[in-house]
Amino acid sequence: MPSGAGTEEPNSSRRLTDSYFKLINDEWQPEIIGDKFLPFEVYKAGKKVNWSLTETHMYEYFKGTIFVNHSDDQRSKFLRYYKSCSYNAEKWIKTKLSEENQEYFEQFALPLPTYDSRDFGFTKAAREQARNTRKSETDAIVDFLPQIRAEGHFRWNQICRLRKRYLKACEEVKNNDLELPFNFEYNEPERIGERFFFRLWDRPSFLSHHEDQFSQRAIKIANSRTLTYSQLTDL
Repeated sequence: MPSGAGTEEPNSSRRLTDSYFKLINDEWQPEIIGDKFLPFEVYKAGKKVNWSLTETHMYEYFKGTIFVNHSDDQRSKFLRYYKSCSYNAEKWIKTKLSEENQEYFEQFALPLPTYDSRDFGFTKAAREQARNTRKSETDAIVDFLPQIRAEGHFRWNQICRLRKRYLKACEEVKNNDLELPFNFEYNEPERIGERFFFRLWDRPSFLSHHEDQFSQRAIKIANSRTLTYSQLTDL
């Protein structure tokens, strides 16, 4: 919470404070949010005003009479996540608790509503909106599709040629028992006019040429080619 809210100052290990406000003798006082009784206090407050989230407030929310600025997609996701949370909470209570504890914790479970998404129009509207959004986004690049396709083919063929040259360099090193690092170059066709230079390493050779960046133990293991360096690794 911001400092103007009157809560504790955040320490260096967290960005916000750990406080929430509690009404004590008609005065708002900050309390630590780690209070283990907070969920029960919220539950008792709801029972005191006789709330019924699923059959009244939530129904009004899905009908769009409250929080009218929320989109159809938000309402659709809320119902989907709520039903999933309710199902998993109920499953946990039934499978993880004794019968005695089940009876007690049932009062805290999220009840499933007697209605579903088919009773409202927001689900269909959300799908329609998502479809229209995707269409409008793809329509923007339709005129560029031939160019994108040609560029994609060009880059794919270039990568294939480069990989072929890389595999050939690996074979040269293995067949001729060459010392690493091994330098090789790759020339693109004349119409492209590009030349690339590469250096081929394996793990021990790379480590031995960069000893200042590794521990003495790692250098010793690499030089003796033991443990993780016991076999010639892939180039």
